[in-house]
Amino acid sequence: MRVSFKSFIAGFACCALLSATTAYAAVGSTRIEVFFKDIKYMIDGEQKQPAPDKQGFVYKGTTYVPIRFVGESQGKEVLWDPDQETVWVSDDPGELTLDDLGITDAVTGAAIQLGMTREDVEKQLGEPIDEFVGRYNYDGLEIFYRDNKAVGFIINASNNETNRYRTARGIGLGTSYRDVLSQYGSPRGQESIYGDFYDSSITYMFKEEEGILEKITSRLEPWDTSKVYYLSMNVFNNGNRAIGFLLIGDKPFAMNSN
Repeated sequence: MRVSFKSFIAGFACCALLSATTAYAAVGSTRIEVFFKDIKYMIDGEQKQPAPDKQGFVYKGTTYVPIRFVGESQGKEVLWDPDQETVWVSDDPGELTLDDLGITDAVTGAAIQLGMTREDVEKQLGEPIDEFVGRYNYDGLEIFYRDNKAVGFIINASNNETNRYRTARGIGLGTSYRDVLSQYGSPRGQESIYGDFYDSSITYMFKEEEGILEKITSRLEPWDTSKVYYLSMNVFNNGNRAIGFLLIGDKPFAMNSN
């Protein structure tokens, strides 16, 4: 199956706020006048204040507050997806590295990382059980090599009988959507999938800088994409919204996976 990757903005745009101003919504919406107030915020018993140009306001008896400020004050990660007009508020995953995109084998304890040579991979996993169009299947983990180095991993419920593989953060087939967000935070975006099995896909995109993975939160990607990596998952259309497909890889692999 083809995994579709869409460009998502994961930044959160904040307008300059004045003491009194007119707020504009989408085309066709109502224009309103609001007055900004010096609101005090008590977060878990501690007073915190947003920047002077990001104060909340009161409109018709309802208080509106800056969600980024409130979320981050509670240790949450807040990202904005304008394509679907969605605000993501998820657990802050902390610092991410390439190791967090690695794969672990629950049976043997082996740890496989992007960039490993095929020889080093097979010292831990053994010989592949089959190969198809450049993808080598290690009993449920498909690995793609370029110049003899691992550049992409796929775990797919449709051809997986062992379910022995997980990411370094414990995410694998059957993991709930909520647990994914708790481990990796807010994704770059979500895309609906129409079919009998999956209802959506979630995509993370990272740029490596000195060993640390920084989420790409802009529609404009870095000019140098040699250290850009994807983590993408399809979500089953069931009550648990469990993961049924997982892809990790560099950008060329991710964009050309079928």
